[in-house]
Amino acid sequence: MDTYTQAFQYIQNGWSIVPVQPKSKMPLISWAEFQTRKPTDQELQTWFLNTENNVAVVTGRASGIVVIDCEKDCNKTGIEFPETLSADSGGGGKHYFFKYPADVEVKTRQRIKEKMDLLADVALCTISPSIHPSGTAYKWNLTSKGWFLAELPKWVLEESEKISAAEKDWEKIMAGSPDGYRGTDAASVIGKLLTHFPEKDWNGAAWNLFLSWGKSCDPPLEFQRLKTTYESIAKRELAKREKKPKKGGHAFTRIAQAEAFIEENPIYYSREGLFWAWNPERFCYELTDETNLLNSIRSAMPVDTIDSKVKTEIITALKQVGRLQAPEIKPKGWIQFLDVLVNPKTLEQIPATPEYFLTNPIPHKLGTNEDTPQLEKLMREWVIKDGAQDESYVKSLYEFMAYSLTDDKFMQRIIALVGGGSNGKGTYLSVIRQLAGSDNCVSVNLKNLSMNTFATSGIYKKLIAFCGEVNYSDLKNTNTLKLLTGEDLIRYEFKGKTPFTAENMTTVLIASNALPTTPDRSCGFYRRWVIVDFPNIFPVKSDVISTISEVEYENLCFRCVNVLKGLYKTHQFTNEGNYEEREQKYEERSNPLPTFIQDECEEIVGAVTRLQEFTTKFNDWLKDKRLKMMTIRQVGQALRSEGYTVGKRRMEDDSFVGVLGLEFKGSTLTGTNDDDEEDTETNENI
Repeated sequence: MDTYTQAFQYIQNGWSIVPVQPKSKMPLISWAEFQTRKPTDQELQTWFLNTENNVAVVTGRASGIVVIDCEKDCNKTGIEFPETLSADSGGGGKHYFFKYPADVEVKTRQRIKEKMDLLADVALCTISPSIHPSGTAYKWNLTSKGWFLAELPKWVLEESEKISAAEKDWEKIMAGSPDGYRGTDAASVIGKLLTHFPEKDWNGAAWNLFLSWGKSCDPPLEFQRLKTTYESIAKRELAKREKKPKKGGHAFTRIAQAEAFIEENPIYYSREGLFWAWNPERFCYELTDETNLLNSIRSAMPVDTIDSKVKTEIITALKQVGRLQAPEIKPKGWIQFLDVLVNPKTLEQIPATPEYFLTNPIPHKLGTNEDTPQLEKLMREWVIKDGAQDESYVKSLYEFMAYSLTDDKFMQRIIALVGGGSNGKGTYLSVIRQLAGSDNCVSVNLKNLSMNTFATSGIYKKLIAFCGEVNYSDLKNTNTLKLLTGEDLIRYEFKGKTPFTAENMTTVLIASNALPTTPDRSCGFYRRWVIVDFPNIFPVKSDVISTISEVEYENLCFRCVNVLKGLYKTHQFTNEGNYEEREQKYEERSNPLPTFIQDECEEIVGAVTRLQEFTTKFNDWLKDKRLKMMTIRQVGQALRSEGYTVGKRRMEDDSFVGVLGLEFKGSTLTGTNDDDEEDTETNENI
């Protein structure tokens, strides 16, 4: 059948046809008008009678068809292709013809899959009886139903939509970014440009496009900042490419398999003997184990992971390659907000990639301003009290949140929130947990932390350790606690693993209605504490955390970065006081007995006060101060530690345990010290 006759039949089928140069894919004419009309018979005769011209169909709505164009080496494994009209292209590829959907617009797309294009609106597809440039003719493959076109598969539309979303993202980004997003978007723009362009065009086309983007921002980004950011990211991208393993002829060795796997799924085997796997959704490395790795290997490669010999070889190869390809250590103090790293000292931003050992992403993006109205209202209610604490304490709470987000413990502080129940402490900690993300937080027991060898393993790579209610006697050893507040090396010990040391990165926050008494009276201990009272009481309310919007958390992140920048300059929290004031504040909340004695008692030689009565009045006083109450035994021990004599006494026929030399102000003697034969320390359990 000659070309003209076949072209005429295509027109009868409703297709729009145009001429193409002989043995080519280049159209002979300007064909835009044939997207909306079919050619006339006269035009067909002119194009195809007694000529060697090839023929092409205008795809899309013009002809009611969509074509999937697969190149010669296209891998169609696992891809759904229903029975439909197809054709062999002269170059060894394949064309699949489908109906154009009635209710969806389909755009022409390159590479909806590897070596697979989508031809729809505004595209041409060369068809039989054309001759390919190779000299081979195009050939139709009819279905069992003959000339039959199936419905367009759903996956094609889904892949096309993904490309549309990416294009919209590019259009949005290249239009410039508003203030507050410029830094984050700069990293994304550079990353896209460097991925899109070959290295030879980085300093030309890619740089010029980035400059244009910077000028489109509102306000425009300064040239020097654009240049510094661009050079920094380009340098890291080059280093990353040079770092990739060279693929040789050992594709089936265990080392080669490990290299191929880690190239697609970054794995780091640390010197501490721990496996870390990159999570692309959280933009960070996460602790993993050998079982998870073997399952991942099994899913990615046809490897037997059950055989003990093979399993050992795979794990050994992953350890070796995972150690050799170790990521860079994140710059100390930089904070990760989703997919971007921020330097709080300079506000510089870089993208979060597997090239850095990132373990603590904050699960919010950086906001555009410092507006946190709902949170500020709550914090004012929590800490402001007339005659006790003013609004500057709200600033303290913001500073605590900012300091908790960084792994740089440059201020060497433990943060203590003190007050009775229903006063906002717990809600404030919930806000911090929501801000930092639960994966960055851990709850610990202060007593275990100071005494248990394995307790520190729970805080490894955690930004925040929350300590709940503590007892007066919980702190027996202050060495670990002092190490946890500074830039010291901490010994971490996991069961079954060799112990190791690493620099502490955890902020300890204690929320209690009392602090533990300390055996350490040194300045080195007291200077580490910053204490804020939560002096108010509130009725139980509904979940106030839910009233804080995501936008407010994003703005809180922005505010924390700016607050932290200020803390780097002052190295001091608002209202923390000098060393002497910190010592006094700690002692008042860990050992309130001296203050009670000073306020409520007087020392009188020969006076005896019943310990039971003393304990009752002391606990009433503690309750009024919203401090933790004590048992009679704890009170007796505390009195002895202050140098008072506590023991059995007798008044007439009444025997009791008394406190010698103390009397409540305005009271009369409640006992006499006339039993010299009784040892004052006989009752050591009280």
